[in-house]
Amino acid sequence: MKRLLKEGPVGHMWHPFDLDQVKTGKDLLSIFQNEVVQYISKFTPSIKIDGINGPIRLIENEAGEKEFAIDRLSTAPLDIRGVTIDRLRERFEKAILMLVPGGVEIKLPLHKLVAMGIDIQDLEVGKKLEIVHRKKKTIAIVKELTSGHGFVNDGSVALNVLNAALHAAPGAMQSIMEDLGMWDNPNICLNNDIVHESSKDSGMVNAVSYQEDFIAFHGLNEIFVPDGKKARKTKEIRMSTAQKVALSDLVLLANKHNPVEGFRVLSPFDTVATSGDIPIDYSEALSVDVTIELDNENAVSKNIGAWLSDPKIVKPSYDEKYTFSDGKKRSYFSKQNYVALIPDGGEQRFSIRDMLSQEAHPEITEDDYYKFASAAIFYHATRVLGREVLKTLVNKSAVGNEALTSHEGVVMRSRNIFGIDKPIKITGDFIRSGMGGGIAQKMIKEETELDDAAPPEIGDEESEKVEVSTQGAKVVAIMPGSFKPPHNGHVKMAEALAKMADEVLIFISAPGAGSKRLMPFSGTEVSYQKSLRLWGSILRNSSPNIRIVDSANPSPSPVTALLDLSLPREERNFYNDVDFFKEDYEKFILGVSEKEDSEDSRFSAYANMPNVEIVKIPVINHDSSYAEHVGRLLSASGDVIEALEQKIQVDGLELAKGLVSSRGAKKLPANPSIEDYISVLSKANQNKVAKFLKSSPRHLDKEAFSATDLRLLLDLKAVYNLPVEELLKDFVGNNVDEFINIVFGQSTVKESKFVIKNMILSTLLEQLDEMSVAGGSTGSSGNIQGTPGGSSPSKITKKEKDEKDEKDEEPIEEVAIDPLDISQHAGMKKLTPIGTADSRSKSSGIDDTKYKKDLKNKLKFNNVDRAPYYKEGDIITDLVEKVLRNIIRMN
Repeated sequence: MKRLLKEGPVGHMWHPFDLDQVKTGKDLLSIFQNEVVQYISKFTPSIKIDGINGPIRLIENEAGEKEFAIDRLSTAPLDIRGVTIDRLRERFEKAILMLVPGGVEIKLPLHKLVAMGIDIQDLEVGKKLEIVHRKKKTIAIVKELTSGHGFVNDGSVALNVLNAALHAAPGAMQSIMEDLGMWDNPNICLNNDIVHESSKDSGMVNAVSYQEDFIAFHGLNEIFVPDGKKARKTKEIRMSTAQKVALSDLVLLANKHNPVEGFRVLSPFDTVATSGDIPIDYSEALSVDVTIELDNENAVSKNIGAWLSDPKIVKPSYDEKYTFSDGKKRSYFSKQNYVALIPDGGEQRFSIRDMLSQEAHPEITEDDYYKFASAAIFYHATRVLGREVLKTLVNKSAVGNEALTSHEGVVMRSRNIFGIDKPIKITGDFIRSGMGGGIAQKMIKEETELDDAAPPEIGDEESEKVEVSTQGAKVVAIMPGSFKPPHNGHVKMAEALAKMADEVLIFISAPGAGSKRLMPFSGTEVSYQKSLRLWGSILRNSSPNIRIVDSANPSPSPVTALLDLSLPREERNFYNDVDFFKEDYEKFILGVSEKEDSEDSRFSAYANMPNVEIVKIPVINHDSSYAEHVGRLLSASGDVIEALEQKIQVDGLELAKGLVSSRGAKKLPANPSIEDYISVLSKANQNKVAKFLKSSPRHLDKEAFSATDLRLLLDLKAVYNLPVEELLKDFVGNNVDEFINIVFGQSTVKESKFVIKNMILSTLLEQLDEMSVAGGSTGSSGNIQGTPGGSSPSKITKKEKDEKDEKDEEPIEEVAIDPLDISQHAGMKKLTPIGTADSRSKSSGIDDTKYKKDLKNKLKFNNVDRAPYYKEGDIITDLVEKVLRNIIRMN
């Protein structure tokens, strides 16, 4: 089960419901009734301190001396080196800068300015700096310098205390550090919490007040980088007896040489809770009534015990997310879910219907209801049962408030009892502490989503991010589409958007295998990468503010690109490698063609975004001369186009046949026509066949630009070498040759087998018509009856006649076969030349007995040994001559 969202710099402490053995409400109750009780009877749990956590390690500084340093586990060079006391300000404080021009305000960590070569000692309000922002050099003016960060104040105290002990007793400290494994290994660190309330105006660090200042060591952790990751994490080290003694000695030595008045150092054995005289009693907690509403009319009310016993209360997924009413996606275990469904006294209760987005989730099923209800019950039961546990424990070291119910909770560690090495925390009301008052319709701020989750790895940590505090004034237009291939119609659309926006971003779709854009005859694909190159070819002279977005993770449907870009990069489903910062823009334009369906559900997600405008661009038309060029093409190449259309009909029939399902085949009449086949196809397949049957120059749109037409023209040029250059120029300008080379590769297919194949097919059709007339009657299936030249048929036996009739019933397939590939197509008919062998023509020295016998069977074109048996003037020679004449004519 995924828990990455809850993984902090020193590891997340699991709630009891995080345990893998907890699947249902009954399982959760069992953990409290058995494992928790068993642990308390054998061990003393640790008190969970609510301070600031900064792992402390021993490093060697630039002077070659040992020094203690804080590490927030980011990938920043300063954290990897270790943040020593003299660089705490650099690491944790920020500068608020105003960019020039534009006036956009950004908040930048000081250590990032240092990495740009800026001396932070010289920083002052009003100073002009040259910085690198979003990979570009820009001028910025210092507006404000932050101060008073918790780590600067509290970290300096903690490091000062430890360094004082190191300087006062170097030998003893070296011995202690060696026992802890920290002397020569900077990846071993002290896990701790620092509480320094006297430095805060409020007197409180977080949600718990301790009324004193201290650093509490919890144990040892080791820093590591997970395989295949950049982020740095820590894992707990199970301390040996010698290490426990060494850690206690460290605490004694640090307190002995402590230069900070009123500040004390605590060991793990100073922050423990012991079992009191009162046994744990869960009965009061289990009797608490809870109501959870589905909507204004449907709700379920029962006590916690009954809820936990309900078989429908099952732990839901940590990963699955829903869109809440504020537009943010959250999981069932979001605390927004908990506080909305089970509010505290005086807070407003929300139903699941009120909590979730109506647009994103128009219907809520009973299954949805119980998933949200289960997560809320798991939280609430953990809270009220945990409260009963804390009531029975005694604060042994009197750290902070004596009553442990006012603390964050206690921590239990036992593989034998809980089955894992992870720390398990028992939390009472702290699970809701610090979350503020009632929840509004727009929910609480996301920062309180997981109060127990420490910031993620640096680079992503909030204190590391460049924060933009003002809204940009620019307008960006997003132009999504398939663009397979792009053409001048698309360019003109982009130019229209360029007049409305400061920049235009073009997003190209990357559809799956079932949605590829293929040429009608050659089958060549216009891929995502080809479309990128083609755009580059036709945009050379366009407006400079039009840009093609190149991504390694493009969307199959880029209409939603703006939604993806609105998310932080790590949360995007697509385009997570694209630099886009929504705060730079005041307005977003989604540019689409008027041909797009305004009711398309893909656009509905933008309906509630006030700064997004959907702009429909009128259909772009061809130049007025385009229709004239189409007319000239049809007139000049009529014979080739006619043969092409005959082939399209034949191939269309085969396509339709191949798409018919077994159920549809039962509905077909005897001897079905292509219309019959189409009638039993699904709507999608009907459109597929209909689109293919229109793959002829006669169906070109003489007005509006069409990528389908462009694919057809490119294939007509490459495969059939038709004179379509002027038509292509209207689509792509003067880049016709470059465009064709990108689509088909450097050498086109115009000299390929496609040209020869289709010419042979048209010649054969012509010849078959002549044979039909010369031979007399023609059967309904189109098979030739009689013999060429009107000669009398030979006498045949009944068996031979039956075999012949059986063959005659089969449809002629030769027109759908590539003659160049006949020998490679197993199971296909061999093309049979129609004619008689002349026994007078023999090859000298060759025994023709076998060949004479074989002549009763089908003859083959590619059998060169039989060539001498064809006399001059036979039909086979006529066919070859016609094919050769046509090849010469075509070229």
